[in-house]
Amino acid sequence: MTWPPSFTCVVHGSTALPGSSAGSVAEPRWRLAGAVDTTDSPHARLRPVPIHAVTMGDGFWKPRLEGNRTAGIAAFLAWLDEDGQVAPFRAFAHYARTGDPSRIPAALDTMRAVFEGRNSRRIRHSWRAAVMKVVEACAFTLQSVDDPDLRALMDELVTGIVAAHDSEEFWRGYYGDDFENSYQLATPGHLIQAAVAHHRTTGETNFLDVAVRVADAIAAKYEGREFAEHPCIEMALVELWRATGEERIFRLAAHFTALLMEQEPMIGPHTGKGRWRHFNCHVVRQTYLPAGAADLLAERDDPALHAQLHAIWQDMMRAKLQVSGHIAVDHWMPERITPEPFALTEGALGNVLDHINHGFELCESVGNAMWSWRMLMLSEDAAYADQLERALYNSLMPHVGLDDRSWFYLCPMLSDGDHPNRNQWGNPATGCCGANAVRFIPSLPSYMFTTSDDGVWVHLYDACRMDWHLPDGSPIGVDVRTRYPWSGRVELRLDVPEPEEFTVHLRIPGWCDGARADINGEPVADPITRGSYLALRRTWTDGDVITLDLPMPVVGMDADPRAEEFHGKTALMRGPLLYCFEGIDNAATGIRNLAVEPGAAIRPFTPETEPEALYQPAADVQAFLPHDRPDLLGGVTVLQGPAAGRGDGADLTAIPFYAWANRGPTPMTVWIDWAAEEGNRGR
Repeated sequence: MTWPPSFTCVVHGSTALPGSSAGSVAEPRWRLAGAVDTTDSPHARLRPVPIHAVTMGDGFWKPRLEGNRTAGIAAFLAWLDEDGQVAPFRAFAHYARTGDPSRIPAALDTMRAVFEGRNSRRIRHSWRAAVMKVVEACAFTLQSVDDPDLRALMDELVTGIVAAHDSEEFWRGYYGDDFENSYQLATPGHLIQAAVAHHRTTGETNFLDVAVRVADAIAAKYEGREFAEHPCIEMALVELWRATGEERIFRLAAHFTALLMEQEPMIGPHTGKGRWRHFNCHVVRQTYLPAGAADLLAERDDPALHAQLHAIWQDMMRAKLQVSGHIAVDHWMPERITPEPFALTEGALGNVLDHINHGFELCESVGNAMWSWRMLMLSEDAAYADQLERALYNSLMPHVGLDDRSWFYLCPMLSDGDHPNRNQWGNPATGCCGANAVRFIPSLPSYMFTTSDDGVWVHLYDACRMDWHLPDGSPIGVDVRTRYPWSGRVELRLDVPEPEEFTVHLRIPGWCDGARADINGEPVADPITRGSYLALRRTWTDGDVITLDLPMPVVGMDADPRAEEFHGKTALMRGPLLYCFEGIDNAATGIRNLAVEPGAAIRPFTPETEPEALYQPAADVQAFLPHDRPDLLGGVTVLQGPAAGRGDGADLTAIPFYAWANRGPTPMTVWIDWAAEEGNRGR
């Protein structure tokens, strides 16, 4: 193989394509794409709304996006600089600007030292994609905010990456002769994703050219012969094809995705030999690969692949999912999916070999959200949006410190107060986890809304405004006012220049019973069903207001009875948020001895009823009341109520699970006892 391969890409369309959701809107093609681009995907039912079309208001997510921009990116980049991972790109950027190559030899030696374990920070590891994730984070952020310093940083890194790929020595050192140093193609996969994000933000193609060259080099090695071991490359290649229209790139994506058909129709089978067995049961690989398969299904009809993907999803949702939205893992290694259905204790109840090094991986949370979103785009099924929301609030954000500059690699649901603190790098061997949060969080505005042939869809609720267009090109604005997730009242005001008939689809979360809606003060007569979309079709006029009321009682979630070690236990939720108890708030009662009284039954599991999900809201916990605490943990609603069996009137306090471990070391638990089950108390 000649290093580096030579190729220049041609961007797929410079303006809106005929028949696309852009209609007559004469914008450059790259401006139409969301974080996932199904604009012209023939088998996707939903079309993206770009990040730049959504302005976040003073709600839950804006401070986290701002914190990621002002603190998170810089903190993680500082660690990368200290670790030596940015050095080659800074050196090549200097060379591109000045023509002076003097810094390059030392920078390449620094790169080799990092990957060979010759520096003081890391063990030897082939992961080397964190810089690419920083570029992706910068690109997505710049779609929301004009930040000159962040633009300068992105430009420097991209200049260095592009220049580095003209160096044979860099290629060999960074990827290896046969990509053996690229963490089973995850490194080039993330480079491609960063290049696509950069293109969708700037319209520039220099980084996209490099991505195509890298894809061609991968094809020369793998096409028709081998598979990637660590998925990521599949999603990346489909998006690169969407940006360039190069069919050979799509064929390569299909080749790698075909691996999904070779496993049993379940999540994380512990089968195969050697490295393939590890591949099959790895939590990140088993979310990234299905996400890539969903991308492929948006572009071509493949009933067998669709059936396989659905079966894997169902196995996860019905038997191998934590109440937080994390995938359940086994007790030998926190990156491996449990081989047994309903084996949910690891990381949740504390039955582990190493009670400190346990929990659930941040990267899997990101992969799970990506997979859920892609399945939603294919199907319009609210179950996928429910899992997306669950993953965002309860499995992704617990990893992210409220300082927005520290991250857990592993996040448990039970701790004696000795769990490792969040830090700047997450996993010290790779640094992949913090980078995954840093690059995913700024893409969130693109997950709020979509469009379809018949109208607009609202998937996630937060204070924000969308300014976009309907399928026929007519402009539309949707102004959302809400305190969600603290309050279930959502008000949506429509801005349309002329009266127009279309459908507004509003998600009714699966956790919500008794939702109500009205239009301009008139109640909606249509039935409103939880776990679905309320479709409101009419001729809308400028200023029409839809009000949605989503009741948020405090409920106790019970696990499927087949998860035997959870008998007599419950986890408190209010709305979309999972709650936990920290020792700092409940010093009078040991964390492992908490119990609450159930109130009215809601949807308990019964022997006669096939469970519709792995967890059910079994009962109202009526004695626990929500209290707004704007002074606590960045502003939260806490739950307070009596501890069962205590006569001293002492109250228990629960905080949102995402906010735990932000006040110093303290014990914590999510699962507590129902008071009626004395025999199970104090596990």
